[in-house]
Amino acid sequence: MRGTMNKAFKELPEDRQRAIVNAAYDEFGAHGYDRASTNAIVAAAGISKGTLFNYFGSKIGLFSYLMKTSMDLVGKVYLDELDHSLTDYLEKYRQATLTKYRAYREHPHEFNFFAGVFLFDSKEPVVRRAVKRVDTMRANMEACFRENNDTSLFIKGYDPEELIVLMQYCLEGYERDMLTRMRRSAQPADWSESLWDDFYRFLDQLRSVFYRKGA
Repeated sequence: MRGTMNKAFKELPEDRQRAIVNAAYDEFGAHGYDRASTNAIVAAAGISKGTLFNYFGSKIGLFSYLMKTSMDLVGKVYLDELDHSLTDYLEKYRQATLTKYRAYREHPHEFNFFAGVFLFDSKEPVVRRAVKRVDTMRANMEACFRENNDTSLFIKGYDPEELIVLMQYCLEGYERDMLTRMRRSAQPADWSESLWDDFYRFLDQLRSVFYRKGA
């Protein structure tokens, strides 16, 4: 999958490039590829549809470009920042979550687009290939959490791998709720401290259930 973009788009001022791609990220992220409207994109970006297609060739060319740039960004600002030396599963997850949401706050359009790829089915081959690439990226990320864990920290009498799966289910559910709260908040600065306090309390609760006392 190649993101297509002609020279005219690259020569635009950076703020104009950003306005166009953000409008496209938001439309695809909110509605998926099939239901995304190029009319809505050009209205939000303040350009004509002919200009949009001149820049990217087609709707699928635009989607491909967004997919490539968002994957490159997520890899750079999130996956490459993960600390692979950590062996405490919950501490690993805590630091990774902080890294992810710092990146989300700085790049909400890309992250919402990236997440939206999974929310809407499409038979378009390029979209289906994109989903597979994102699946592979997510699998690599999950492998980081499943590997190199000090299982001696966990409570005895249970399969450590099953405990990790259970904690992962709990954390993924909590993270979905956390992201929903972030998206709904009109004043991010007002909720950020209480949101993270709640998250740290949740991690402490998981530690009290799944870890040895004092671990």
